[in-house]
Amino acid sequence: MAKRRKRNAKVTRYRKPINFNVGMLIFGIIFVYVVVYVAAYVTKEHVVVYEVKSGSLAKNHSYTGFAVREENVINATKSGYVNYYAREGEKTGANNIVYTIDESGTLSSTLAENGVTDVEPDAEELQSLRNEIMNFSSSFTKESFSDVYDFKYSFDSSVLKVVGLSMMNQIEALSGESGTSFERGVAAASGIVEYYTDGYENVTVEEVTSEMLDKSNYQKTILKNNELVSQGDPVYKMITSEQWYIVIEISEETASQLSEKSSVNLIFKRDGIKAKADLELVTKDGKNFANLSLKNSMIRYASERYIDIELVLSEEEGLKIPVSSVVEKEFYLIPEEYAIVNEDSSQVQFLKEVTLEDGTLSTQLVDAEIYSLTNGEYYVSTDQFEAGDYIDKKDSADKYAIGKKASLIGVYNVNKGYADFKEITKLYENNEYCIVKANSTYGLAVYDHIVLDASAVKDDQIIY
Repeated sequence: MAKRRKRNAKVTRYRKPINFNVGMLIFGIIFVYVVVYVAAYVTKEHVVVYEVKSGSLAKNHSYTGFAVREENVINATKSGYVNYYAREGEKTGANNIVYTIDESGTLSSTLAENGVTDVEPDAEELQSLRNEIMNFSSSFTKESFSDVYDFKYSFDSSVLKVVGLSMMNQIEALSGESGTSFERGVAAASGIVEYYTDGYENVTVEEVTSEMLDKSNYQKTILKNNELVSQGDPVYKMITSEQWYIVIEISEETASQLSEKSSVNLIFKRDGIKAKADLELVTKDGKNFANLSLKNSMIRYASERYIDIELVLSEEEGLKIPVSSVVEKEFYLIPEEYAIVNEDSSQVQFLKEVTLEDGTLSTQLVDAEIYSLTNGEYYVSTDQFEAGDYIDKKDSADKYAIGKKASLIGVYNVNKGYADFKEITKLYENNEYCIVKANSTYGLAVYDHIVLDASAVKDDQIIY
C-alpha cells in the first residue's frame, strides 16, 4: 500500500524565483548610451574652431631691381700675380692692406715654404684688440643693440689691419732675402671690398634704362686670387658709401598709387628683411621708374647687381581671420530713437505692440540682441520680430512698422558654446585671410573663438 501510494503521489516542479539584477540593468543602459553617443560622434560633421589673433596683411608687388652704388674700381699699377688680404664683402679701413702684386710669381710659394700663411699678432697688438672689445662691452646697452653691427665691421677692420701689417713685415723680410719683387696695395679710404666687376660701376640713377633691368645678358667678372694681371687691369673695387639705390620699372597703375608717397616699405626676398626707402618717381622714354634710396642694408647685398624685392603698397593691421569664417546674415532695422536703454545693464529694449486675449492692444518691453548700430539704426535678429510688428516710441505717439531689412557680414563666435553671429568690418583681404577691425562694439576681440567654416553651422547651433 505504501508503495502504491508513493507511485500515485503528485509531483509539483519547483519554480526558481526570478532574481532581478538592478546592476546589470544599469550597466545595459549605460552601454547602450555609450554606443549611441560614439556612433553619433563618429557620424556627426565636426565643427573646427579658429582662435582669433592679431595680424597684418600686405599687398605686395614683386620686382627685380637694379642696384646703384658708389663703386670705385682699383686698377693694377704694374703687372704680376695678385694676392688678396682683405675679406670680400666686409668693411676695411683706410691704409689697410688689400692686395699685393708679385712680378715674379714666386711670392706665394715663398710664403708657403717659410710658413707665412697663418700670422699671429704680437702681445701689444693682441692687447689693443682686447681693449677695443672691453671698451665696447662696458658701454653696450640693449637699447643700442644695432651698434653691435657697427662694432663688428670696425673690429674686423682692426684685425685685418693688424694681420695685414704683420704679414707685410714678414713678406718684406722674405722678399729681401729671396730677391722677390712685389707691390702692396692699400685702401685709399674705408669701404666695402668686392672682388668682381660688371661694367656698371659708374652708372648713375639717372642713367638706368629698361634694358639694364633685364638681367638675361648680365655678365660678371670674378677677380681671382693668385691670378696674373696686367698693368691697368681691375684688381678690386671699393664701395665707399652706405647710401645706395634700387631702381625698378613700375606700371602706370602702381605709379598712380605711389604718386602721393615720399617713401615706401620694401622686403628683400632673399632673406625677408624689411626696409624703408625714400621714393622718387621718374618717367623716361614713356616708361615709369621708381628710384628707391636706402641708407642701410647695402653691405648684405654688395655682391649683387640685381636684387629681388617686394614693394609693400598697402598694409593693414587688425584681427586676422580666415575668409572661410565669413558669413552674411540679414537683419531687421529699427531706428535708434525707438530704443530704450536700461541704465543698469545697458540692455537695449523696444516697446512692442501686442494684442491681449481680450482683444485689446497693449505694449510689451522686449529685450533685443543688437548686432550693429549703423547710421542711427539698430540691427536686430529676424527671429525676435516679424514683418508688420509695430514698435512704439517711449512717451510719444510715434510708432514704427518692422519691415526694413539689411545684411551684415560677420562670423560665428563660439565662446559661449553655440554659434553666435558677430559683425566684422573688413580692412583688407586676400584669397585666404582678411584683416578686420579689432574691439568694435559688437565685433570680435583677440583670442575669441570662431567657426572656421561658417557654412558648416547655423544660427544658435550648439557647438560643445
